[in-house]
Amino acid sequence: MNSERWHVCKKNRFSAKSGTFAATDNFSFAQTHVKWLPQFNFSDLYVNSGAISFGYDLSRLNSRLPLHVGMSLMQLYLNLGTNVWTDEYGNVLGTFHSSEYYNAYNVSAQLNIRLKIAFGVTYKQVTSNLSPLSVGSEHRANTFQGHATDVGLLLRFPFFPASEPSHHNKKRKNFALLPILDISSGVALNNMGAEVIYIDSRRADPLPRQAKLGLAVTAGLASWIHHVFVKWVQLSYSSEANDLLVKRSEDGSYAYQQVPGDINILNHILLAKGDEKVINRKGTELNIMEIVSIRAGSSYGDGFWPRIQSAGFSIGSRGILKAVSAFANHSFMRRYINHFDLRYNWSRYSVREEKDHPLEGTTFQSLSINVYGF
Repeated sequence: MNSERWHVCKKNRFSAKSGTFAATDNFSFAQTHVKWLPQFNFSDLYVNSGAISFGYDLSRLNSRLPLHVGMSLMQLYLNLGTNVWTDEYGNVLGTFHSSEYYNAYNVSAQLNIRLKIAFGVTYKQVTSNLSPLSVGSEHRANTFQGHATDVGLLLRFPFFPASEPSHHNKKRKNFALLPILDISSGVALNNMGAEVIYIDSRRADPLPRQAKLGLAVTAGLASWIHHVFVKWVQLSYSSEANDLLVKRSEDGSYAYQQVPGDINILNHILLAKGDEKVINRKGTELNIMEIVSIRAGSSYGDGFWPRIQSAGFSIGSRGILKAVSAFANHSFMRRYINHFDLRYNWSRYSVREEKDHPLEGTTFQSLSINVYGF
C-alpha cells in the first residue's frame, strides 16, 4: 500500500480509547462515509467504515473491582474504483476493480483508581486488491493479505471529575457549579506486523509502523440538576506527535527505529510543531451542554506540506435527554431516558496555501448511536 492509501486505512484509534469508553458507555455504533480525494473528481473513490463498541464497569458487580473493560470491532473499506486493462499498444482488454479494506478487533481495559490507566490491543486483518491480473513474466496478481497489531497506553489525571460521578454520590448539591479538569497522556505503537508482498518477496515493503505520543487537557463547568449530572461547557485541547519508524538506506534496505523515534516532547507535543521527520496533529473542541460540539485542528509535518486544516461540528441528543430526565415526573423516564445519545458528526479538510491539493475539500460524515450509564 502506498502511504496515501494507508493514511486512510490506519484511522483506527481503538487501542486504548475503548478502555476509557467503557468507563461511561456500554454500547456504541457508528457509520462513516467519505468521498476520498475529491479534487480528482472520481465518483468511485470513497471510504466507508463502521464500528461497534461494547463496554462495562465491573465495579457495578463488585465495588472492590475498579475495572472497566471494552471490546470494539471495526471495518474500513477503501474503494479504488474500476480500472481499464490495456495491452502494450493501448488496446482495451477489459476492466477490473481495485479496493483495500481491513477488519479490526480490539480489547482494552481501564483501571479506575485516582490515576486512570487504560491499555488496549488492536488486531487488524488487511487486504489489498490492486489488480487481479498478472503482468508480463509475473505470475501473481497484485494482491496482498496480511495483519498488523496496534498497542496503546493512556494515562488520565482527573483533578476534578471529567466523567459523570456515581449516582450514589451523597454530597451533590443541585445547580451548584462544579469544575472539570482532566489531563491525559498516551503512547501508541501502530502497524506492527509482517512485510507487504504483492508479487516478489525480494521487493517487499515494510508496514508503515508508527509511534504516537500525545497530550490532552479538558476544562469546563458542570452541575447536578436533581439526580442528573450535566456538563454545561467543556473546552478540550490535544496535541499528538506521529513518527513513521521506517528508516530506509540508499541500497533500498530498511530498519525500524525504537519508540519514540524522532519525537521530541517539547517541540512536537508541547509546542505543537511538525518537521520533516515528525507530524504534529493538534485540535480544539468546544462542547456546549453536551448537545453541540465545534472542532478545529491541523496536521503539519512529514507528508503534510502545506499544513492541512480541519474543522467540524457534531450535534447530539445527550444534553436534551438529560434535561428531560432531570425534570420528568415519570419514574421510567427519569431512570432510563438520559442513557441514550444519537449524534451526527461532520468535518472537512482544507488546504489554504494550495487549493488544488488532493485533500482539499475532503469531507467526513458519520452517524452514531450510544448507550451509556448502565
